[in-house]
Amino acid sequence: MHHARAHSLALGQNVMVVSEIIALGDGERRNGWSLLQSVSQPRTIVNYNRPCGRHFFYILIMDYATIKDQWSVFQGNHDGMPSFFRLNTGVESMIGDRAYSFRIGIAVPLKRPQENGLPSEEENVYVNQIEDEIFTFFDKELRGFVCVIIATGGMKEFMMYSKIENIEELIGELKSKFPEYDFQHYVVKDENWDGYKGFM
Repeated sequence: MHHARAHSLALGQNVMVVSEIIALGDGERRNGWSLLQSVSQPRTIVNYNRPCGRHFFYILIMDYATIKDQWSVFQGNHDGMPSFFRLNTGVESMIGDRAYSFRIGIAVPLKRPQENGLPSEEENVYVNQIEDEIFTFFDKELRGFVCVIIATGGMKEFMMYSKIENIEELIGELKSKFPEYDFQHYVVKDENWDGYKGFM
């Protein structure tokens, strides 16, 4: 099996090209088609080109609008304090998707945590509003997906995978709407989604 980088295609709103074209030899055509079908959900085969030499080319796209959040909740301990994290299993089919290769982390130190380091019921009202702002930002134009949310040690942390690298607009909005909070963040290239896989 041969791999080549895909050309950039404009296929309409909410549709992005997966980063590879998969080329199959003649003898692999039937098996290859079956393999592509088995891994294509919610990816879709949208174009089949005429044979080129001894190879057939299939282009895979993913309709990212079909990705639905599905959350699993886990409890553990971190430095002797309880920790909870939510894992968005709805994005598992996107692992390694190079269209969303920027891993973004946002950490929010709590102002009034409980003794166990978790947010109080009162503070949770504000933390949930911050969470809503983060979701709204990344939902817009399918900028990215919130993948992991962690609460432990007096912190609330969010991990996203995004197609954009610059989130200064979001950080500015958060600081403006929630001036009493400090917002720490990072952006790193993570094409293999290693950060997400570390929570699986």
